[in-house]
Amino acid sequence: MVDNVKLERPSWFPLNSYVPLDKGIMRDLEMACKVDSNVYSNIDELMQQIVKDTQKYINNFAEGYTWSIDEMYLNSNLKNLENLIKIKFDLDTYRSSLRTAKESIKEQMRQEAEYTEDELNTLMRENNGLNRPQNLVDFMNTSLNSSGQEDQYRRILRANEDYQFIKNVSFISKNPEDPIPDEDDDEELNVAGGKVSLKDPISLQFFRDPVCSNKCKHTFEKSSIEAQFSHGSSAQCPIDGCSKTITKNDLFPDKLMMIRVSIFKSAASKDKEGDESLERII
Repeated sequence: MVDNVKLERPSWFPLNSYVPLDKGIMRDLEMACKVDSNVYSNIDELMQQIVKDTQKYINNFAEGYTWSIDEMYLNSNLKNLENLIKIKFDLDTYRSSLRTAKESIKEQMRQEAEYTEDELNTLMRENNGLNRPQNLVDFMNTSLNSSGQEDQYRRILRANEDYQFIKNVSFISKNPEDPIPDEDDDEELNVAGGKVSLKDPISLQFFRDPVCSNKCKHTFEKSSIEAQFSHGSSAQCPIDGCSKTITKNDLFPDKLMMIRVSIFKSAASKDKEGDESLERII
């Protein structure tokens, strides 16, 4: 990880810090900038495997093959995925900082005079009072610690759809009727009393095949909303106060709503079994 690491002068750095920069630095920087492409491939493969396994697990639950969601399994996979995203981000940041250092050193070298070996030895002996040139470590620390790195990383996390989906499923596994906290989402949700409705607003029945409109983000039972198109290719959103016009092409499966309903029904079924067991005991 690059974060919170104090950079020390590399063993291959050719000159002491108070000596003008040597051209060999550029060669070393070129080598340091070359990160094996296999590293990125391995990270991507691990990320894809985590996403594939987690989505398969979630789908099995949504389709009724498992009775409950293992929160520890979800959270573990979510953390592993986040760590890999962070490693990839740190690698990109490191390479970017090296490129910045290389360009800065190039500019400094253009402004420096050529020194003979004797002149360099003299400079080393007469170091007192010599202006110390900015060195590689200074460049690296400036680049790596620049403001905005954390914000940039958070934006990458928010833009990663697989990460966000697993994170949202983890949240609703404990709170199937609660709206997902999202500081960037200003869209209205189909909520009642601070809770997300798990029933189709048209038929008032639990969702079985929910679809969401990409125009207004409202969710409907597929058969119910498609019935609204019986007299044309489009219809006004049936939610009170919504003026959006939607078409069949605007609808997409609301997988998260399907999981909400499955979690809610699973919990209700367990509660019912518990009540029946208590009645038998009494």
